Amino acid sequence: MYHSLIEVLEYRARFSPDRMALQGGAEATYGELKALSVRMAGQLRSMGFEPGDRVGLLAFNDAAAIQLLLGSAYAGVIPVILNWRLSREETDFILEDANCNTVFVGKDFLPLVADSGRRVEEMPVGFWSSESTESSIQDAWELPGRDQTFLQLYTSGTTSRPKGVPMSHANVMALLEQLRLEVPSFGFGSVNLVCAPFFHIAGIGILSLGILGGATNVIVPRFEPGAVIDAIQTHRISHGLMVPAMQQAVINHPDAEKADFSSLKHLVYGASPISRPLLEAAHARFQCDYTQAYGLTETTGVATILSVQDHLDILGKESASTIAQGKSPKSDKSSSAGKAAAGIEIQIRSEGKICEAGQTGEVFIRGATVVDSYWNRPDENRESFDNGWFASGDIGYLDDEGYLFLMDRKNDLIISKGEKIYPIEVERFLAEHPDINDVSVVGIPDDEYGEAVCAFIVANRKFDVQELRVWQPDGLAQYKRPRRLEHIDVLPRNPSGKVLRRQLREPFWAGEGRSIH
Repeated sequence: MYHSLIEVLEYRARFSPDRMALQGGAEATYGELKALSVRMAGQLRSMGFEPGDRVGLLAFNDAAAIQLLLGSAYAGVIPVILNWRLSREETDFILEDANCNTVFVGKDFLPLVADSGRRVEEMPVGFWSSESTESSIQDAWELPGRDQTFLQLYTSGTTSRPKGVPMSHANVMALLEQLRLEVPSFGFGSVNLVCAPFFHIAGIGILSLGILGGATNVIVPRFEPGAVIDAIQTHRISHGLMVPAMQQAVINHPDAEKADFSSLKHLVYGASPISRPLLEAAHARFQCDYTQAYGLTETTGVATILSVQDHLDILGKESASTIAQGKSPKSDKSSSAGKAAAGIEIQIRSEGKICEAGQTGEVFIRGATVVDSYWNRPDENRESFDNGWFASGDIGYLDDEGYLFLMDRKNDLIISKGEKIYPIEVERFLAEHPDINDVSVVGIPDDEYGEAVCAFIVANRKFDVQELRVWQPDGLAQYKRPRRLEHIDVLPRNPSGKVLRRQLREPFWAGEGRSIH
């Protein structure tokens, strides 16, 4: 069992040094990538960085960022990867919170850190050159231990200030083991698409999985559907990760209709559930296998998995990469987040008690991918971490087969006439409507109901709320259906793509003195 991604890189460089590791811009074999990473470690030490120091990283996905990440691991330095969609104020908050006195920055983002009082190192195009001597490259570096921090990401901050999440090498290796058990036919000869941003665990995770498998990793600097379509065809991509919104953008792109996606074998997705219509449309275009991973930054991205076989059963299809065949499931799992991943335990708790199958409560997670704590947040640590268990803040239930069904975030619950309503359930139902492109549901004050369901929709035409109250009468209970409808051009989202429900709710609750009834 490898203790760190650096041990994996050492193995790849020793046994397959000429295999291509990176493409899509600057290229490197595994032997070259190891040498470049060691050079970077030497350069960091020559710049005065010591093990345990934190440094900011603010850049698109590129070769220099990968070299810095791996070089930092050799040197024991901890990269704090910043979301490049954030404002200057938000960026400064994270750098201050993480005690980053130095930030490595791509040229596109220099204005975000200009005049910040910090040491700013501009990232090169391509790999970093190094002042290290050739002999220093051969120096024996002490490989990182499994409990050392590999990197630090920040939560999206939908309900509070972003929180730092230090991830150990052990957390990341556990994540890779979970994915390796699930992703079929991944390894030598695989070509891995890396288009999710590195500031999200999805980007780091899929890159690391590619290194573990010895795949060729094709780096797309930032997600653009046209660039992804071109990469799939040019490099004959076989595997990768695209969240549902990415898949939607790709299949809707004008070039998708005539594109050759025949090389695709398997896609991982997460960040949000995928609607059944989108799954069917994407599968019809890509003709590949699917795995859904549900998790949070605090669980290194994965806690449960809806497997390839689950997707085959849902779609009633044969596998694109194995001899597996779908069969009619006993119950519909298309809205499930799957079962606990390897080494993970899931509990549903309500009012301090563990719920039975079918009972709804907060999702608690324990296992190898769960981090120990937040960075420098003693109060939040006491609330969220207890004896290895992490309180996710997500609401859901386990069925009698162990499948997790998520209902909502704890703070988004709507109570209308005494009935509990979870916005995500209503959103999933409305998303099935062919003329609705995007939707978010919130609770608004109502004299009769206490709270009423209000749907914000992005649609191809104008709707009357009554139309949605009678549409597909068996699809959703009447009390859960919207009593108010708001048309909107685009839903407000945070830099990680999550809908800002609070921003939608606030105008309705202004002057109420509280935000729930």
